[in-house]
Amino acid sequence: MDSVYAVAREGLLADFSRLTIQSQNLSNIDTVGYKRQVALTSGFDARLGELSSVDGRDYQTTTVSDVRPGVLKQTGRALDLALDGDGFFSVRTASGVRYTRRGDFTVAAGGRLVTAQGDVVLAGGGDLVLPNSDVRVDSEGKVYDGDRQLGQIDVVQFDDPRKLQYVGDAQFEAAAASPTTDRTVTQVRSGYLEASNVQPAHEMTALMGISRQVELTRGVLTSRDEMLDSAINTLAQF
Repeated sequence: MDSVYAVAREGLLADFSRLTIQSQNLSNIDTVGYKRQVALTSGFDARLGELSSVDGRDYQTTTVSDVRPGVLKQTGRALDLALDGDGFFSVRTASGVRYTRRGDFTVAAGGRLVTAQGDVVLAGGGDLVLPNSDVRVDSEGKVYDGDRQLGQIDVVQFDDPRKLQYVGDAQFEAAAASPTTDRTVTQVRSGYLEASNVQPAHEMTALMGISRQVELTRGVLTSRDEMLDSAINTLAQF
């Protein structure tokens, strides 16, 4: 492959990866508990090793989560829960245990506490069955029906939550991170929801920057094509 085209290709792959991530952030502005995703692209020297790859995938761009908290918004609903601290709720999904800051929980058939997507919210590693939605949740995640404690919602911590891998619906998997059950630095806030930490103006500015970069790369490719056409036409005259 022509070196100019190879370098441009690597640049475009990185730009398209970043565009995907920025678009995802913008589409989740209103998603409860969503954490902005950040693209990390290897330096040019590191990317040179991939110039010969032709499968169209970007091997040098990864994502990490911006784990800064979002604004807590009061709802007054007992089963709307927010986390004041670095913890995560644990939920059981069809793909295994996942972790989330999204706390717009509800009561499913049979009384199980579930997420908005229907995944089971774990309490003591198992299901939490409620008689109804008229319950009380304290700052430790203990759930009460009157004076009777029904269970305690699992809240876990991670030494480095940036290692969590985003999997959609404001959920993460912890393939590269190990959770602990240290509750000392995270409190549960009943009647609140954590807003997405995406800042629309920031994301739009980033999108415009990426678009300009794509246009510059397109200009380089256009100039390269014109140079090759000129060279071919010149040689054809001899």
